[in-house]
Amino acid sequence: YISEDYTEIFDHKKYPLGIQGAIDHVSGVRKTYPDLELTIERQFAEGEWVTTCYTMKGTHHGEWMGIKPTGKKIAVTGVNIDRVVDGKISEHTGAANLFTALLDIGAIKIVSGE
Repeated sequence: YISEDYTEIFDHKKYPLGIQGAIDHVSGVRKTYPDLELTIERQFAEGEWVTTCYTMKGTHHGEWMGIKPTGKKIAVTGVNIDRVVDGKISEHTGAANLFTALLDIGAIKIVSGE
């Protein structure tokens, strides 16, 4: 389902990752949330573009970006936007509300500036 020239877009910059990069990304998410459940809430397509609104639930068991695991359940909502060419995802971007979810489970904390 992934194109050999798979590219992720973040902050208006393109990062060519290829198939292995996509595998590494999914593996990292699965390592962090081994009981991951992904629910597609809505999905829209126009031409080569597919937009997916989703909810991801899982238990925070793995370290991610230096954030230590809490062992707590997490729920994240997000939107993926993918370009599909010849039946394969060639470009991917999106946004997820990780800040609120990680704050709710105590994985991150707000530090007072006082």
